Amino acid sequence: MELTVQTTDSEAPIWPNESVLGIVYTGETTVQIRWPEANDNVGVIRYRVDLDGVNVHTGNQKQYTEFSNLEPNMIYSIAVHVQDRFES
Repeated sequence: MELTVQTTDSEAPIWPNESVLGIVYTGETTVQIRWPEANDNVGVIRYRVDLDGVNVHTGNQKQYTEFSNLEPNMIYSIAVHVQDRFES
């Protein structure tokens, strides 16, 4: 019998080649975005979505987030980060 235990992970999750953050819908005060599913050797456990550098969503929802109550005619920075169970 053999047991293999992995206690650390040096490989961070990666996005597929040519991945883009896409806009599904825009309204006067609403934006819906989507992203491709990330890959990881131990499995992705969460996505973190930031709006102007502030975390606005964290969860295992894989490809879709909606922002509402945005100010019209403003420029926003949206970023999606991915974590595996070792938070690499």
